[in-house]
Amino acid sequence: YLFLIVTHVKKFFNKYNKKIITKIKMNYPLQYFRLAIGNTDNNIISSDSSLSPSYITGKLVEKWYLNFIRADVFLIINALNNLVMSGKEGKVSLESLESFTDPDEEQLWTFEGVENDYDGYALYYRILNNGDSSKALTYDIDLGFILKEYTGKIYQKFKINLDGLEGFAANCKTKSGEKAGTIGGLFGPVIEVTTAEELIKELKSDGPKTIVLNGNIDMKTHMHTRIRDYKTLVGSFQYHTLFDPYFRTNNEYGTEGDEPSDNIIIRNIEFEARSEIGRIMINIWSSRQIWIDHINFKCSLTYDRMGNGQDEVGKFIWLNTPYETYMDKKDRLRSIDYITISYCKFANRYWTVAYGTQNDEITRDRTTLLYNWWYQNVRRCPQLGNGILHVYNNYYEAFGVDNNNRDTSGIIGGDGSEIVSQNNMFNGYTKGQALMMGGDSINPSRDDNSFISSELNGTPEKINFVPGKVSNWYPNISNYGYKLLDSFNTNNSDTKTFCKKYAGCFSSKEGIKYITDEELKEWPLINYNSPFLEHIDFTKKDENENGNSNRAKFNMYLYLLFHLFLL
Repeated sequence: YLFLIVTHVKKFFNKYNKKIITKIKMNYPLQYFRLAIGNTDNNIISSDSSLSPSYITGKLVEKWYLNFIRADVFLIINALNNLVMSGKEGKVSLESLESFTDPDEEQLWTFEGVENDYDGYALYYRILNNGDSSKALTYDIDLGFILKEYTGKIYQKFKINLDGLEGFAANCKTKSGEKAGTIGGLFGPVIEVTTAEELIKELKSDGPKTIVLNGNIDMKTHMHTRIRDYKTLVGSFQYHTLFDPYFRTNNEYGTEGDEPSDNIIIRNIEFEARSEIGRIMINIWSSRQIWIDHINFKCSLTYDRMGNGQDEVGKFIWLNTPYETYMDKKDRLRSIDYITISYCKFANRYWTVAYGTQNDEITRDRTTLLYNWWYQNVRRCPQLGNGILHVYNNYYEAFGVDNNNRDTSGIIGGDGSEIVSQNNMFNGYTKGQALMMGGDSINPSRDDNSFISSELNGTPEKINFVPGKVSNWYPNISNYGYKLLDSFNTNNSDTKTFCKKYAGCFSSKEGIKYITDEELKEWPLINYNSPFLEHIDFTKKDENENGNSNRAKFNMYLYLLFHLFLL
């Protein structure tokens, strides 16, 4: 009786103490995500008015988004039909939302991390229903999705995988174990900003937030703009330009207790170097879980490309640890890690992206670069030292072999690096300029099936790359699943065509595409499935509650037979 009284009092309190809910505006690319069921390769999809498990399809039915109601309380909305997840009388269904200002408590949910990965990020969540917070979203082989008291079973645990996120910033595996995916400001409110002052205030505030640019902002008079943990910075479709920003993810003075920020996402923005010479736009200092996606980096500053000291040598992105004598040297021993840079365009700058560590650690600094377009830059596209890089299906366009200067280069590998390049396309480079890695017997590297044309728009040929030490690292075996496009073909379905079409920021939601979308399923040449997820067919009734299927039953039978033998 006491439990029932407390439950009804809580419902009454929640009903009459709600904040007014603002319906999500569709003027920016919403952060869709997939809800993976336990440790399986299945996601929750919308099936009419109910929920079902399904292998990844790339369809909108498996994508969801959140509407922030109040702290830790959300609507879970399907991307296809905008129906909300609802739990009533032990059953879970999809319903239309009658009012964004007064939804039923049964339509509201709370996410709680119940299991962390080896670095302390939430890997599994339980999803509690606000109508009865003692009940959690649960998948039952016979009953489907229901509400049930949480007991820690694997089918009551869910992973959040952001739509389009791949590589090391995503859910992946390393030698230390399985790692959670980056989530940025997913669990916070959505805040619009139109001025530099508003932007700075929100970026340096505590707690998760999605910050939407709803105005083009000049940042030239602002230095060392701090981005704190769990932030998503995203440009609206109408306004998404930042002029001369100087962002950083740690404190420039190295204040004790002020640690580097983790879990940061930057999407659909144009970063323009317009008037400030030598400025680094995004400084990732000692931070982890970073996703930079669908960004258009461009430089309007002049440079002569001759390497005579007269060039503007700022950078678009700098990922590193502070050097020993720097003012924030306290962060020097915390290496950056879990970085994905995807679907970006880098244009017209001498230096573009450089990263590494300025300590002795070479097993961290793990970065994935995919589907980026590098246009008429000179150097560091990227340059890596003390770290691990997987770069695939990037399109590079230089100035042509007769017009490149001596510094022109694509991928550079320094001391302490291991680099695997796959299915990239280099236009207007020599082989020695395109792949400046693997020149010794210490730092392993490998190139698989990349193509090159030394003449601009000449006939590409496969690169015959012979490093001093061949890398035996295969990300599809040890880390994560991914898709590979054809490096070069004449069918308009290769790396060059794809990157020129889909890289950069966009002014409509139709422009934001990912290779995992169903409508792009004809593009990939090779599909690598995740090497660590358990393959489960939920249509079969012999799957047991823990998802271990017939193998668990077989082991049980062996156990019983063994003990019968002993008897």
